[in-house]
Amino acid sequence: MRDVWKAFHPGDLVRLKEYCKDRNRLALVVTKSEHGFTQIMFADSMEKVTALTNNLLLVTRGGND
Repeated sequence: MRDVWKAFHPGDLVRLKEYCKDRNRLALVVTKSEHGFTQIMFADSMEKVTALTNNLLLVTRGGND
């Protein structure tokens, strides 16, 4: 996994950094990163949350590069 501080795009698979509350959960990026925040949806519950972009780790890029 790579620590990517740039922009995440819809469809990217991410997880939160080790110090975050939901660090063991995978999530999909829902909206493109803007102003330091990214909206994600957890894969296990479909819960949508807004995360600090700096707290996200890229697992794999979505299919629409």
